[in-house]
Amino acid sequence: MTLMKKHDMVDVERGVKLAGARSYFLKNDGMLLEQAVLQYALAKMVKKGFIPLAVPNIVNTECLTGTGYLP
Repeated sequence: MTLMKKHDMVDVERGVKLAGARSYFLKNDGMLLEQAVLQYALAKMVKKGFIPLAVPNIVNTECLTGTGYLP
């Protein structure tokens, strides 16, 4: 964390203010690094036959109930 703060790659204070303890924002090269690792992993999985999907952010009540998010 010290190295990331030194290179302005993380903002812990803002993360804690917004979401509470142990929260942080990745920024600048920190965010770009995270995205690069995710893209690398996704490319490796696609080469092995994984089919990536972009799924909707809105779901119906039945799905929420089935996964325990609604009583």
